[in-house]
Amino acid sequence: MREAAQDPAPGPVVEIALHGPFHVRCMAGHDLTPRPHKVRALMALLALSPDHRRGRRWIEERLWSDRGPAQAAGSLRQALVDLRKALAPHDAIVVADRDWIAFRAGAVRPVPEPAGGGDLLEGVAVRDPAFRRWLDSVRRPGGAMQIPALAQGTAPIVIRCVTGNLSGTGSAVVAEIIAARIAQDISSHLTSATVAMAPGVPCDLEIACSVVEDDGICLAFIKVVHCPSDRVIFTRDCRFVGTAISLAGSEVLIQAAWEASERTVGLVPHVLGIATTATKSTALGQLALHKMFSFDEAGLGEADRLMEQAYEVEGHAVHLAWRGVLQ
Repeated sequence: MREAAQDPAPGPVVEIALHGPFHVRCMAGHDLTPRPHKVRALMALLALSPDHRRGRRWIEERLWSDRGPAQAAGSLRQALVDLRKALAPHDAIVVADRDWIAFRAGAVRPVPEPAGGGDLLEGVAVRDPAFRRWLDSVRRPGGAMQIPALAQGTAPIVIRCVTGNLSGTGSAVVAEIIAARIAQDISSHLTSATVAMAPGVPCDLEIACSVVEDDGICLAFIKVVHCPSDRVIFTRDCRFVGTAISLAGSEVLIQAAWEASERTVGLVPHVLGIATTATKSTALGQLALHKMFSFDEAGLGEADRLMEQAYEVEGHAVHLAWRGVLQ
């Protein structure tokens, strides 16, 4: 990524007024507002994004949604050239690589909303329908403007799998399979999650599973615990007629693992007390799924809106896929 050279000192370099008439000024008070509206929109997309950072493709899909990938990429490159010209001699606050564009950490300070109020992003006239939908989502109560920025260096959520069975037995293998499946499901929803492979590693979540066989009946007990507080997030016992090995690929196991991961993912933002893009988008997505499976017309509309918000937060393609199913 391009390194800041002209503004090496820490602290804000420019201010962006997001409410009321859109404008950009350096800390000395000089007006740096770009003239092209899509360049203003590019600044707004970054300023209102977690960590002031977005993927190139995510930006292209909101400013040039009617163009092919090659054309959109070329338009974004030109917009970056125009943005750096407008910000000169402070253009080093814009950093970019092949995949991402961002404002340098701490270099941009949004101007506080004026006492008299003002609409968000007045003076940013972009006709692209994808940009209008994004703007509607951040203007909406509970939209992206209220999402805290992702902290620099946020540590991942560490998950540990344990079993109460004697190592090496068939029951222990099945218990490990169940715990690993739940951990995998949770990790697929939370991009900030990682599974601890070594014993004794400090973790945020512990997935414990024990399997017992007795007289043709197999019993699996699942428990998910928030380790720092010892709070139990999920418990479930599953009874199955047959051996422990036959339980491994059963519908009973699949359903139990799904319930455990769904319950855990939904509670992570509250239990862990964090506000990352991943957990915020996941919470919105989980709420959307509950609305979706109501099969009520109003519920489906609300689910589509929530999936759109979830995508705006993180840009994860799974939320677009769900929107396709909804529509």
